[in-house]
Amino acid sequence: NEDNVCDSLDSVYFSVPENYFTNYGGLQKIKAEWYEYKTKEIFVTSDEDAYECLRGGYVGKDYTNKALFPEGNQSGLHVYWHKYFYAHNNYYKGSWNPAWHAYYEENGVETQLNWLFLRDNVTSRNDYYVTKEEVMSYAQWYTTKFSSQEKIRGRYAEGLFADSIDEDRISLLDTPTDKRGRVEQEFDADKLEDKQNLFYEAEQSDWDRFWKGAKYATAALEPILVFDKEDRTTLEGMTAVTFASTYKVNPDEAASILEYCLATLENGARPVLFRFAVTDYYASTAYFDWEHNPFFTNADGYVAQETVFLDFDIISLTFRAESGVETVIACVADPMDIINGLTPPTDLDPMYWDWAGLFEEIGATLQAIFAGIVAILLIYGLISLIVWLIQLFASNSGGDGNA
Repeated sequence: NEDNVCDSLDSVYFSVPENYFTNYGGLQKIKAEWYEYKTKEIFVTSDEDAYECLRGGYVGKDYTNKALFPEGNQSGLHVYWHKYFYAHNNYYKGSWNPAWHAYYEENGVETQLNWLFLRDNVTSRNDYYVTKEEVMSYAQWYTTKFSSQEKIRGRYAEGLFADSIDEDRISLLDTPTDKRGRVEQEFDADKLEDKQNLFYEAEQSDWDRFWKGAKYATAALEPILVFDKEDRTTLEGMTAVTFASTYKVNPDEAASILEYCLATLENGARPVLFRFAVTDYYASTAYFDWEHNPFFTNADGYVAQETVFLDFDIISLTFRAESGVETVIACVADPMDIINGLTPPTDLDPMYWDWAGLFEEIGATLQAIFAGIVAILLIYGLISLIVWLIQLFASNSGGDGNA
């Protein structure tokens, strides 16, 4: 989208026995509840030394805490992300332990990181993907390690989550002043305001994307999508790729969802795809750099933020007959946590050297050398002036004595 933010569409799928449609009509409304939170910045790197340094001594710790770090941050590591060009220099909106000569925003300095992942043997952008299972496993590890922290929903450490969800979703909360927490919504298939507005990259050839740039499209997606036996032939003719593109589901899970839909229809029930939220997903290329390196390294990671939905549960289904009569059916299901995997930013290329960063470092180094030379010359000139004044004073004093 823009500013390193993309739209993230979350959906769930389930089946409804055919007799409900026969007895009560079409599925018109779905009421659901969940607890919505936003993660803090999630750091992903392919620099093994940086990972070991951070994992061993800095994860979950604020380096400005004098009790933990009496001499301050001694890691020798600097992390920068969200680069932009301004006034002939590269600036960074986000940083961790920024070097004195870097151009960074003061209000974007993070002194504590809580999420950290290592990607081994990276040769392409795809190698930077982090699965939802890994994210979930890390949350459990962190919570165990920092067991004294307060728990979100009694399961996850407070340090993993930001103070607020997306600004445009706060009004959905039961208590908006809390800025995160419980949401209960009922979606009506016929209501325009219940459609999920999605901004996404349109399909085009690699050649067109190279010469013309990426094209984008918007869509108002139906919140409730029910497949019946008449859709079976269409679904059977789809591949996982076309299914993912058509219905906007995760490509990595499209095959299993398609298989589930076909199996459900085969068993005499109807599969339902329920799209319940569009949230902001942030991902920005990052640089993990060492003081002992003379210049910036290439891009070797990224920083991400995503929304999670804890204790997601469907409360009821409302069916509407042709006569207009509505029937509400209460649902019984086990609440589940929806925590997504991590997608690297589109501009992250591990084989690309950051020449702009290199020239910035060269410029900063030359400026420092020039400033040092100027300082030496000024000191030399000041000392010379003092010596000359002393000699002049001594000469004048000597002359008076002889007189």
